Amino acid sequence: PPKPWQVLAITFTNKAAGELRERLTTMLGEDASQIHAGTFHSQCVRILRANIDVLGYKNNFTILMVSVFIFVLHRAKIVL
Repeated sequence: PPKPWQVLAITFTNKAAGELRERLTTMLGEDASQIHAGTFHSQCVRILRANIDVLGYKNNFTILMVSVFIFVLHRAKIVL
């Protein structure tokens, strides 16, 4: 059987991720903390931060919503 740190459990909402972590803790006890469980977005960010140096970037990046990104570009007077 897989070890807890070899498991990736993904949900789509924060509420579902919280419920998933609670259920895992009930079933597995302390081992549940070793499972990577969270939302699709949070797990993608975790993986990116851990490995982005391979692409030549620093891991202190910020992810913006498209509307915020456009606002920032507009404020900086950058035209798309």
